[in-house]
Amino acid sequence: MKSIQICLLAGLFSLCLFTSCKKDADDGGVVEIPEGIFAKIDGVDFVPTLTQGIDMGNVVWLSGSKSNGSTSLSLRLPIDAQPGTYTFPAADPSTLSVYYTYLAGATYGAKSGKIVVTKHDVAAQTIEGTFELVCQSILSTETVSLTEGTFKMGYQ
Repeated sequence: MKSIQICLLAGLFSLCLFTSCKKDADDGGVVEIPEGIFAKIDGVDFVPTLTQGIDMGNVVWLSGSKSNGSTSLSLRLPIDAQPGTYTFPAADPSTLSVYYTYLAGATYGAKSGKIVVTKHDVAAQTIEGTFELVCQSILSTETVSLTEGTFKMGYQ
């Protein structure tokens, strides 16, 4: 009789254990974007220590830089950018551009790729999305790849 009670208790414990565990809901592949601006540059994580979003009138500047300020990544988007895909080369580089500066001596501008704006609340002045780009040196044909890029920032 004691072995039956132990089996029943073990079964009850197992039932409680497995029914109390909650599986994460399938979100359909939606990835939560962290606050700030991030990317892999030629496979190396670019994680800025300072980020800033600025309303420049007709454009929004989103930038991130390392603590010494010599390495930075900046995205310029139209102030009224709607959710959607923005491709490079840009039809209007004055309102859509990306620049990566390495050690204050090498600056690269977006040559090909895309920025995908997933959310933009003009009233709340917040914007978020992703990007994948190839940027070319402004002084040579050297390129860098920006992959797994994300941004989620406020601006003012």
